[in-house]
Amino acid sequence: MAIVPAQILTNIIMFVQTLNFVNNGIYKAWETRTFDFNQRDDMAGVLTIDNAQVSLVMGPYETFKFASVVADADGNFKACINSVTFPSFNLTFEYFADVAIIDKYPVYGTGSYHGRLTNISTTFCWLLSQTAEEILDFDIKVDLRHGPSQLTGFFNNDELNPITETYLTLAKRLFAMWNNYEPECARKCILNPAFFFMTNYLIYDINKAEEITWEECSCVSEKVHSGNSELELDELLKLDPMLDPLLDLIETVSSISFR
Repeated sequence: MAIVPAQILTNIIMFVQTLNFVNNGIYKAWETRTFDFNQRDDMAGVLTIDNAQVSLVMGPYETFKFASVVADADGNFKACINSVTFPSFNLTFEYFADVAIIDKYPVYGTGSYHGRLTNISTTFCWLLSQTAEEILDFDIKVDLRHGPSQLTGFFNNDELNPITETYLTLAKRLFAMWNNYEPECARKCILNPAFFFMTNYLIYDINKAEEITWEECSCVSEKVHSGNSELELDELLKLDPMLDPLLDLIETVSSISFR
């Protein structure tokens, strides 16, 4: 039986209503997932994430207006969720990490993560294959405010917990600022590739890593040292000197080729 737009739209509405009214805004993404980086030239090691859970509060929406699905000329489906708000969004998980980035940054430890975002407003669209078993493209626009983050067990040293919490919160603050001043760059460089990979991997169990080139990330070096972004970064560094090494790490990681 051929899949039609109405069927996909019904599935979206049922998922959202179940999430809100049956599961009280709590969604368990997966039990365990392992990311193996040993086949890469610029990274090595493994990252395992267990018991990933999202808890959220969704703002008001009109059931049959917040989402849309249309078929394109190729028989694929463009689905969109429009102007949806999340006053609160929390992500928690447990992790085991033993990773090296460009033989320069070791990332290891065993512990847990808890992150919070607030006042999220988003519109996102994805191109679904005609079999509805694969996402071909993803496009997201989002406004948000950063919240605190907690990461335990980093470098297997709980004495570092306050430091990692500070850096993670600063990183989210930096991203929220970047997304505010350069939304197009943030969307194309980080959000679209990340959601494209994660939705395929988590929902359809398809690894799309080889299709992600991060070519749009050239805008980072162009934007971060020009215009409002440079002024804001200078002011932010005056308030938070700890951002200096964080920015150095971001610049190094952004140079990684994911082809």
